[in-house]
Amino acid sequence: MTVNAYLPPGWQNDHELHTTRQEKDKGATHVIHEYGGMRVYDVGPMAFVMLTAIGGPAEGIEFVRFTLRDSFYGPIRACGLYRRGTAEARLEKRDSGTGQGLLHVVNISASTYKEMSDMRDAIRAGTIRPEIDWEGPQIAREPSEIEQRVARLESHSAAFDERTLLRCADSIVNQVEEIIVSHSPPALCAAVIQRSRRSIARHWNRLTAFMR
Repeated sequence: MTVNAYLPPGWQNDHELHTTRQEKDKGATHVIHEYGGMRVYDVGPMAFVMLTAIGGPAEGIEFVRFTLRDSFYGPIRACGLYRRGTAEARLEKRDSGTGQGLLHVVNISASTYKEMSDMRDAIRAGTIRPEIDWEGPQIAREPSEIEQRVARLESHSAAFDERTLLRCADSIVNQVEEIIVSHSPPALCAAVIQRSRRSIARHWNRLTAFMR
């Protein structure tokens, strides 16, 4: 687990907490910045320190944001975007290839250490659901879109050879099944289903005539 604590603007001017020291690496001397005795990583828009202990930052040191990256096995948790207070978490699952099951990877950002830590605990304990569930069903095609696709297939049917005709009939069957599965009750799409069935029948008659 990695926890970063981001420093407030003007941290360099806090002479009680900000110190520097020199460090040699491969013959070169580098100036190392420290804040509250912790090394500062100033590599982006905001400088941060890395917290190595789960107990949180030392008292009396102010930070403006905390981020956490953690990974774990265990009970399955839903992928998605979680929110509570100022905390926001993104959870993904990956196949680790180790035979231990799915690896959960979570990234959390919060304004306070407690909110960040509480979010991590809630996800691992299963006491929170994602605000945006990335594993939910995807919206179905609109009936009008499927009608248009069927019409395009019909318009080109005269020039189809045997193989193309087979693909066409299979495609229409799949689209009819998609309508039935995606829309409940199916009566809402009765007109589209009826038209598709008639189209299947016409193509099938042409196919059987071609093969005689």
